[in-house]
Amino acid sequence: MLQELHRACELAAQGGHIPGGLALAWAQEYVAALDSEQSCLNEWLAMADLESVRPGSPLPTEPTESVVRALLRDVLTAAELETVTSKEVRTELERRVGHSLEQHKDFIDNEMLLVLAQMDRASRVFPHIYLGSEWNAANLEELQQNRVTHILNVAREIDNFFPALFTYMNVRVYDEETAQLLPHWNDTFLFLSDIKARGGRALVHCRMGLSRSAATVLAYAMKEFGWSLERALNYVQRCRPGVQPNPGFMRQLDFYQGILNARPGPLGAARRPRISLCAVMRSISQMEAPEPPEEPLGGQDSVDGDRDPEEERSPAESPASPSERGPPAAP
Repeated sequence: MLQELHRACELAAQGGHIPGGLALAWAQEYVAALDSEQSCLNEWLAMADLESVRPGSPLPTEPTESVVRALLRDVLTAAELETVTSKEVRTELERRVGHSLEQHKDFIDNEMLLVLAQMDRASRVFPHIYLGSEWNAANLEELQQNRVTHILNVAREIDNFFPALFTYMNVRVYDEETAQLLPHWNDTFLFLSDIKARGGRALVHCRMGLSRSAATVLAYAMKEFGWSLERALNYVQRCRPGVQPNPGFMRQLDFYQGILNARPGPLGAARRPRISLCAVMRSISQMEAPEPPEEPLGGQDSVDGDRDPEEERSPAESPASPSERGPPAAP
């Protein structure tokens, strides 16, 4: 059966009937021909069962609520979040606005939850990739500060909050062990690789930034740098503590590791001349593996858009082994 599959793959490759092949170029013409207004596209792509949706047109708010919303982030930033209470926050807001806010108690409590969630910043895993939650995806100020240009939404229940401002890709799956992420990892790899080539930056997110989106970033790192699953997981967990894909996604990552190990190596290691079915699923073209980062991109680099950690990395150099130097010259 495997021989028949490989024979079919060879025929498909010869005829260009593969992702990126010339025989499928007509499909890209339809994609490029989309010229409807973004608002119309948003309605076409909208789904009825979304749990987190982008807000509609803003309604008029009381002047006091606008003032409170503007001050709340400053108050929470200056407070000791481990011990501060909502009453203490409201007292400080009353001191700043100069009058009682008792009738706005519920509004302040709700805004506190929103601001606290958004204060958990997205984690910069690679120079062009941030990993975060739905709150990070809804925080326009942070997205612009991080110079994000693309958003990879790996959640079935979360809407695209700013479709007119960013380029989106959606992987519509739930955080369930039976959900299938593996079939999407070729497309997500190409999406993130294209962003890197164009000098852009992406936010990859799901609900919490710990399972679905994290598994997708792990798959990208494994293919991009030739890492094992263990090494990729350790690295991403150092960048974003708490990352732990669910057991179903971990099994898929383990299977994906086997797929990647079965393909020709980045340096063109000698193998039998045959087309791997997995390689056809990804793409026929092979790229040289780039130099992977050795340390997590944390600290100030996660919010400072002016410094690019990729520029500060120097490639590791190792002496050639005797077998690589070749035989000694004859006297």
